[in-house]
Amino acid sequence: DGPGAAAGISPGDVLAAVDGRKIGDLAAWEQVRTEHVAVPAPLTVLVRTGDVERYVQVEPRRAGVEN
Repeated sequence: DGPGAAAGISPGDVLAAVDGRKIGDLAAWEQVRTEHVAVPAPLTVLVRTGDVERYVQVEPRRAGVEN
């Protein structure tokens, strides 16, 4: 289980935003992920499950740790 699962994110959930930045596609997610690798600070993630949206805090692992 990775940091997302620990925060309550499940397969099929949609990551709508990370720290206020809209995640519209995989490229946007990869950019946010790359920016946060160097500084593993907690992330506020807007998660969409069906029609329900909620915010969760995700505690990233250090760089080099298998997710």
